[in-house]
Amino acid sequence: MSQAPDHIAQVLDLFIARQAERDSELGRFQGLESDYDEEYDTPAPVYDSYLERGVTSVQAMINFAPSEFNTLWDTVSKYVATRWNVGRGRRSATSAKDVFFMLLTVLKQAGTLEMHAESFKLKAPAFERMILSFLAVAGPKLYFDQVEQKARALTMTELVKNGRRFDCFPSALYATDVTFQQSNRPTGNMAEGKVYFSGKHKLYGLKVEVSVCPSGLAIDATEHEPGSTADIQLFNKNIEFHKAQRVKTTAEYGIDDDGPLLVEFPDEWCVLVDKGYQGLGDHVRAIHPKKKPKIAFLAYEDQVINRKISHDRIIVENFFGRLCGLWRVCSDNYRWNEDNYDMIFKTAIGLTNFHIRRNPLREADRERYHQIEARRREIGREAQRKRRLSQEKYRQRKRAHQES
Repeated sequence: MSQAPDHIAQVLDLFIARQAERDSELGRFQGLESDYDEEYDTPAPVYDSYLERGVTSVQAMINFAPSEFNTLWDTVSKYVATRWNVGRGRRSATSAKDVFFMLLTVLKQAGTLEMHAESFKLKAPAFERMILSFLAVAGPKLYFDQVEQKARALTMTELVKNGRRFDCFPSALYATDVTFQQSNRPTGNMAEGKVYFSGKHKLYGLKVEVSVCPSGLAIDATEHEPGSTADIQLFNKNIEFHKAQRVKTTAEYGIDDDGPLLVEFPDEWCVLVDKGYQGLGDHVRAIHPKKKPKIAFLAYEDQVINRKISHDRIIVENFFGRLCGLWRVCSDNYRWNEDNYDMIFKTAIGLTNFHIRRNPLREADRERYHQIEARRREIGREAQRKRRLSQEKYRQRKRAHQES
């Protein structure tokens, strides 16, 4: 249907006048500066304030460059959005992305939560509740995506395809070891505290078993155990994982396998462990170094085998070095609630895997782990010296009292 010319003219006059009115109205307002940025305009004002100071500022806080942090955030953001800070009750005024930034800072820097609350200008009790509630949601998601999914994808077929088998023992699927972390002596009587004491480190602490594949990624971390727990005991408690993970698929029977214990365990791939697992080969296809006899020398052939095992197992020490180098919460004296330890440690394991995928392990990681371990043992020796000195002073006072 056509429009009459006079009608068209009226419509044009109307809209032209309307536009002129809008232009006049907007003319009363000054234009915004190009860098104008209200705090509420960004979904992550805390993170953005550090980003404004440059990439190195962000890395100094959380170990990740901004691009890496955003990629990592994308892996958990949707999951977190439906599970954290929702429902009835008081909600956190801090955005989820900012809380994630704060969480990574806490894991990297360790220290007290009060210190971190002050640095972010928040009240300590509210900060602790916010961080732990967020960790309870994001932590398991990170561990599942970065660790459990890797374990599900790990097969000998994949290692062969990617050329990532171990150098000396290609029949091994992964290597396993235990890491020890100092913690405060638990409250309670002597017997309750004694189980946390590690005779090797001369310290109270916690142990976790971690398994690492040839590419350097962790595929499993156990729940923690008291420091006196034997390494082989942790392995046996986690036997269901080890049995299921190393089963050969039908197609894998065609892959070359001339490794140790093939006759005894034809349906399993090997696992590499250290000297603390003597006897494990009786019920698991495990490769471990031989111990030197107390009154004899280790045969040359056994020494060669031990060196080969150490060569392949070095990947675990490299991983521990990266883990402890990135996250002080995994290397410093653990002073927080023991009930939160597994959640914190496994989150750090997942974050370390994410970091390794972008920054492969290096010899420097192993050197860092040796430095941390040497420091830990020195702390243990010093603590032992102080205990002995205290005991000697007590005995002297007791003798003096008896003689008086």
